[in-house]
Amino acid sequence: MAEPDYAKRIREARERSGKSIDEMASLLGISREWYFDLEDYDQEILDTVSLRQLVTLSHALGLDLVDFFSNGAAKPAESVSLDALAEKINEYLTAHNLTVAEFEEAVGWEVAKCLAEPREFMNFNVDGLKDVTKPLGVDWRAVLADLSRE
Repeated sequence: MAEPDYAKRIREARERSGKSIDEMASLLGISREWYFDLEDYDQEILDTVSLRQLVTLSHALGLDLVDFFSNGAAKPAESVSLDALAEKINEYLTAHNLTVAEFEEAVGWEVAKCLAEPREFMNFNVDGLKDVTKPLGVDWRAVLADLSRE
């Protein structure tokens, strides 16, 4: 599998779109310097922007998030909504006899607010989404597939 080249692909998509760095930074609600980092370092797209910002970026630059993060791998067969993700966490808690706090400790992310209001997952970054979906056996890109429809 090829290296992701996330930063390079974001830069190329922005250049194709005709948008400036300042426009994109403003659209995402981040500093110019932060946006530069998105186009310079592959890890930035995974751990510094929220899913909300990621969806905004994808729409502005015409990026299909599932394609973008698949790097040639097979795409997930289905999409998973935020509501369904919250349900899957609740099912996992019941099946494994875990408290929310124990699940949060295991995955390293606070999910209690998300279980009450699934839109709160939009504040997670990609790394957080990966960490939360992994024990559930859910392909994190399936969640992105659903978000891309927004």
